[in-house]
Amino acid sequence: MAQEMPKRMFSASDDALLSRAVNMQQAAVTYQTQLADYGFTAAMITALDTAIEEAIVFPTDEIKLLEITEATQLADAKEEELREAIRAIVTRAILVWGEKSVRVAQFRAETLSKQTREILRGTAGRVVDMANRYSAELATKGVTPAMIAAVTTASDELKTAISNLMDAEDSRRDASEERVSKLNGIYEMLQELSVAGKNAFADDPVAYYEFVIWGNEEGGASTPPAAVTNVSLVNSIISWTAAPTATSYRVAISTESNQGNWTEIYSGSNTQAPVPMPLTGGIHVRVQGHNAAGYGEAVIITQVVSIAVPSNFYYASGALHWSQVDWANSYNVEESTDENNWNLVWNQNTDSMPYTPQPGMWYFRLRAGYGTVYSAYTPTLSIDGDNIGG
Repeated sequence: MAQEMPKRMFSASDDALLSRAVNMQQAAVTYQTQLADYGFTAAMITALDTAIEEAIVFPTDEIKLLEITEATQLADAKEEELREAIRAIVTRAILVWGEKSVRVAQFRAETLSKQTREILRGTAGRVVDMANRYSAELATKGVTPAMIAAVTTASDELKTAISNLMDAEDSRRDASEERVSKLNGIYEMLQELSVAGKNAFADDPVAYYEFVIWGNEEGGASTPPAAVTNVSLVNSIISWTAAPTATSYRVAISTESNQGNWTEIYSGSNTQAPVPMPLTGGIHVRVQGHNAAGYGEAVIITQVVSIAVPSNFYYASGALHWSQVDWANSYNVEESTDENNWNLVWNQNTDSMPYTPQPGMWYFRLRAGYGTVYSAYTPTLSIDGDNIGG
């Protein structure tokens, strides 16, 4: 059973806790004689200093996220290298046997761009087996032993990259647990120091304040912070303008178009964080401010990298129909009478367009879009208005 993540004993950000700890430790050095009379000894001051130093040099979550981002980018690159190595053989196999042949179907590579990493590696194994079995026939279209070996190499490198990514994610989780444990320990020592300091300087307001843990400790924020503003996602970095009463922020991502399965990627006091961007599809990034009263309203920004081509584009019952795809929020239908000059006739987020056939031959093509990102066009749909019957 996985060990439960330790609970944070404090509501401030990590940086705010460490900053206050440094100030209180320095005050403790100055007033160590008075503090000793109330149970906070020189050894305890030294232990606090050591704990603060260990926490300061401990890898931050930002560093661990960058390691995950780097590992993700490498895994994505190795995944694409494997797809290209597979395509190099499959396209030549099609030239040998034809796209609809049983042998080509045995590669099971027709949905290569959508295959997960694990399924992709399984496809790679089948391609290598088939390529070795029919090497003589495939050689007539340029398939070489080096090309076959390249698939195996790319598959092995992807396996290593996946393992490294999992290690990076495990390392971040372990580091998060250790960081919280270290900061909880510091917070416990600060509470002891605070009690001793307040007792020692009950009649000295200036010195007393040196041992108040938080400036608002008599009563914290009564309402959560307002939503963050000016949220921007540029070059894999999400950034925002601080909310006035927020003490920390959290960032979560979802790579599902319906915003399912959110994963937290950052928690801290910074107003920016690295985002592991997908190579295909899109991503939702959610930012929330936090203070002692809870989390503020979430602000979500969406960025789309690529969109799949709509399928099942056909005419029936007085309308053009198609299957909608993830991440698209508009569909462009274009018509032509010569397949050279195209006119946009539909730009809405629907799965059909009313159409009454006109005399003559008409051609239609379709693409999906999100902002300035578009899919490729579907194959051209031809409609003979003289024979379709309206």
